[in-house]
Amino acid sequence: MPDRPRLLLAAVVVALAAAAVVLLLNDSALLPGTHSDGVEYTAAAESLATRGTLEIPVASWGSADSTSTLSHYPPGFSLAIGGVQRVTGVPNHVATLWTVALGAALSTGLAFVIAASLGGWAGGAVAVGLLLPSTSWILLHIAVWSEALYLGFALALLLATVARPRAALLHGVLAAAGVMVRYAGVAGVGLAAVTTWRANPTSRDRARALLAAVGPSVVLVAFWGRFLSGAEESARRIGWYPGIGIELRALVDLTAAWFVPRGVLGMTGSLGGLVL
Repeated sequence: MPDRPRLLLAAVVVALAAAAVVLLLNDSALLPGTHSDGVEYTAAAESLATRGTLEIPVASWGSADSTSTLSHYPPGFSLAIGGVQRVTGVPNHVATLWTVALGAALSTGLAFVIAASLGGWAGGAVAVGLLLPSTSWILLHIAVWSEALYLGFALALLLATVARPRAALLHGVLAAAGVMVRYAGVAGVGLAAVTTWRANPTSRDRARALLAAVGPSVVLVAFWGRFLSGAEESARRIGWYPGIGIELRALVDLTAAWFVPRGVLGMTGSLGGLVL
């Protein structure tokens, strides 16, 4: 498929995805986020745009203050919303809507480009046609959840590792952006490291490339940890959590839910329980 038609079609997909999310969020009772995730994301963004801090209206029972520093969640999503609010001057809820819509546009456009590079424009159209109406995709975009932005960075990293396997610094920047939006993005750091290792033949080249691929994430996580050192609440700990078998079974069931209707799973029982 020629590059120009592919880019034009990708632009159309991007516009449609952004418009769809704007319409979804405008009709969503969850905007601007009545759940704890959304409250913390939007409050930290408002604090950033107006006062240059990352304060949220949440604190421990024993605290003399009713606010604290954002710590349970990484700052990337709030930084994006606050940045949009600060630059454009729009209200916080509008900046939130725009950020989610831009995340949807990025992820959907990249999904089209990836599929079109394999199966032409028809393959890209089929991929988007399967993605946009899916229950999982819609649920991630009708409320204020960081997955909307993280998916874009994850797909950008996937495309970069395939299209430019030796661009270690690009991989490192995209992986670091993903980690700062969702801690699960550490998997992207592993992808960047493995891609870099395989793409470079000599030990010296591998060492340099690994530094570029992993370094940005290490620096940002270290900076974020240092920033939180004086916070009342600590960020999520890194380590082995109990009940790993339960988590793995839930992962299998979640993956199956993307492809098998929930009613079928309900009739046959837990697929994760059968596999693990």
